[in-house]
Amino acid sequence: MQKGEEASVADGVTRLNVRKGVKAKLVLLDLAELKTKTDKLVGTVSDRNAIDHSTCTA
Repeated sequence: MQKGEEASVADGVTRLNVRKGVKAKLVLLDLAELKTKTDKLVGTVSDRNAIDHSTCTA
């Protein structure tokens, strides 16, 4: 994302507009799905339903 941001700035897009675009892209991420995929890569929990949420504080 940083490389894309820098490329956009180099192309003349204002940094404010670049940051707005990055934030818009981040909103589209499915974080639960991303976590499931990365858990498989590092060998941790791959079943979202198996995670103990009782220790989580939000």
